[in-house]
Amino acid sequence: MARVYDLTVEHDHEFFAGGLLVANCLVWMEEVAAMRRLKEAITHSEMGLRIGPNPHYIASTTPKPRTEIRELKARADVTVTRGRTRDAVHLPQAQRDFLVAKYQGTRMEAQELDGEILEEIEGALWSAGLLDATRVGATPPLSRVVVAVDPAATSTDEADEMGIIVAGLGRQRIPDLNGTLRQHGYVLDDLSKRMRPIEAARAAVRAYHLHKADAIVAEVNNGGEWIGTVVRQVDPTVNYQTVSASRGKATRAEPVAALFEQRAAHIVASLPELETQLTTWVPGEDDSPDRLDAMVWALTKLQLASAGNMFAVA
Repeated sequence: MARVYDLTVEHDHEFFAGGLLVANCLVWMEEVAAMRRLKEAITHSEMGLRIGPNPHYIASTTPKPRTEIRELKARADVTVTRGRTRDAVHLPQAQRDFLVAKYQGTRMEAQELDGEILEEIEGALWSAGLLDATRVGATPPLSRVVVAVDPAATSTDEADEMGIIVAGLGRQRIPDLNGTLRQHGYVLDDLSKRMRPIEAARAAVRAYHLHKADAIVAEVNNGGEWIGTVVRQVDPTVNYQTVSASRGKATRAEPVAALFEQRAAHIVASLPELETQLTTWVPGEDDSPDRLDAMVWALTKLQLASAGNMFAVA
């Protein structure tokens, strides 16, 4: 085993081992991906390479279907190695058994257990290619903004996430794929995660003020009535509205997917966890994609509310 030398400069640790200079965080890509700054991290890592016989850097992450990861995989100067959860000798057996039981037989098995990048999933309403084709780098001037909340019924460790998505309607009418002038929808932020009701309400209210939103819109079909009470406890001045579905999840999602197909809806920059749900959820399955559902509520409210009785507003 090679000696490891700790190089400390102003409290920042770097290690030199086996001919490699290793930064103070080995699994850096996982963290920056979560912070939606994967592209910048890759660029800066490449700039940090130094002269030597084989300059290179090592990045480790769960291979989610991110544009940047697919681009890296396709490069001739990138070597891809994979590690399977079943072969992780340093992972406690109980944890391995838990992860295998959680993902085995699901569409996420290849990604989470075998380190494979998921290709297009048959039956999914969105594809990675579609999201890339409609992606925009910056937010245009907006005429309306909503914060949509898809509340979980419980807040335990095993509960669904609280879906919180911010979306806006472009002020300018621009052509869609068919050349029709229309206002486009923009998905601005994804604040979803597992949290207690009061935390969800605070997150929604913060987003409401940060984005100068016109309303917080919450689904109340499955016990979500609590969100209005808690939101008003946090800030009674917000414009709070409720929506209740009169149709199933797939029926609600299909017209919103069609907006993307028509190039009339866009994700601004990158929202990795939301994009994973969009490209892996297949209508008819039992799981509850809360980020996806909140996005559907937001864009329906902004772009499709007059198209039919898809939901009722209270």
